[in-house]
Amino acid sequence: AAGALPTETYTLDFKAGEQTMILAQGVPLNQIPNQGYGVAVSTTGTINSFIPVAIDIKPGSYPNSINLGSNGVVPVAILGSATFDVRQIDPRSIKFVSASVKLKNNGQPMVSYEDVNSDSFIDIVAHVIIKDLQLTPTDTKANLEGKLIDGTIIKGSDSIRIVP
Repeated sequence: AAGALPTETYTLDFKAGEQTMILAQGVPLNQIPNQGYGVAVSTTGTINSFIPVAIDIKPGSYPNSINLGSNGVVPVAILGSATFDVRQIDPRSIKFVSASVKLKNNGQPMVSYEDVNSDSFIDIVAHVIIKDLQLTPTDTKANLEGKLIDGTIIKGSDSIRIVP
């Protein structure tokens, strides 16, 4: 709000039918999430919240070309920010177009923590097996879902280009 101090707080409720979900209560204005708030209402009317996250498929490249016939992996970065710490993500929960993160020989997810977009915030880069991706040759968008360590759901998407 114009003229508001960053230390002032806000509360955000979401209502659907008879249900109300509190998305934020007493949160300082300077902690508004960069990606906002996510809400999904099921066909039965159940309200579910999630944290929208910014992702970058094949960080540093555009377009984000994926060859579905490749035997390799595709890197997908979940971008951190002043209001989102990627170290709170459970790497084993990450699903990129329904595919899990590749596991290393020691059984740990193939992820790294680095600043891929030079914004001074740590990002997590997950490597996903291309053959496990649930994509078709006409897809132009790819979705990612996962969970924080506390169970909170995260969701993000980015554009893709399927190549032969």
